[in-house]
Amino acid sequence: SAVKISGDQLIHTGFDGYLLVRDMKLDRIVHSWISTKAPLSDMIVKDSSNLIVSSWDSSITQIDLRMKSCEQIRHSKSPIRKIVLHEEGNIVVAAHGVGGLKSIDLRNTSTPLKEYGIGNGHTDVINHIVMQKDRIF
Repeated sequence: SAVKISGDQLIHTGFDGYLLVRDMKLDRIVHSWISTKAPLSDMIVKDSSNLIVSSWDSSITQIDLRMKSCEQIRHSKSPIRKIVLHEEGNIVVAAHGVGGLKSIDLRNTSTPLKEYGIGNGHTDVINHIVMQKDRIF
């Protein structure tokens, strides 16, 4: 699960598949969303109303809180553990439960995924990744 603060909002994902947005001034939940029964694994807050959420069922979903809409992007057949957004805001890199790193271009989600090699037959779980400029750590 993940917890982020954006302005007066506390945004968190849960192992029950829910994303909740709590307005801290009003002290109440202002958005509640579920896309899957699988645990949500990570979240990127692009701005106060646009989020990107990943889950253990291998999906990445873009959520627009203001428009109350979402677009689900099937990413792979393995659970997604961690996602990062490239500094230009268009490329999401996902770490998978079977050791792979894959990226998707949000401007054209039908574009084939780019896979990043990590070494000879690396199949361990990747729990954390960081992107700085064009490097992935």
